Amino acid sequence: MSEPIDFDPANNPIHALRLEFGDLDEYDFILSDQSYQYFIDKYPNSPVVASKYVAMAILAKFAREGYRQRVGQEEAYLGERYKNYLDWIKQKIANPSLSGRIPAVYVGGVLRETVEYYENDAKFVDSSFFRGQQSDKPSWLYKRINDKHYYGRTIK
Repeated sequence: MSEPIDFDPANNPIHALRLEFGDLDEYDFILSDQSYQYFIDKYPNSPVVASKYVAMAILAKFAREGYRQRVGQEEAYLGERYKNYLDWIKQKIANPSLSGRIPAVYVGGVLRETVEYYENDAKFVDSSFFRGQQSDKPSWLYKRINDKHYYGRTIK
């Protein structure tokens, strides 16, 4: 794919949309300049909405051309073009960093304060094993007893 000779996406909104959607082959444009201008004129205050409709128009054109074409020894499966473009559109919508508008920042990990909270809070700490416990169920049904006298006996 080659860019047109006077390609200027900074000053021409049609060229900017062509660049955004990869419609750069001047010998085989996917949409005409008039199609791009239609969406720019219809949604002048919302370039995001205009972009969405441009993507849907390109996808509709690829859906219409979903056949197999053979010329000599070359074959083109145009249904694959539709599927690949649809996958790309889904990724573009799901991942804003692909659109170039919103940087995606990932911050991961575990805070030390959170780990310390879960390690030291009594309601998250398992009770210690004690004499008489069986079948993973203590006789006092998961209630802690901090008394030295248990069932009338002194525990040492």
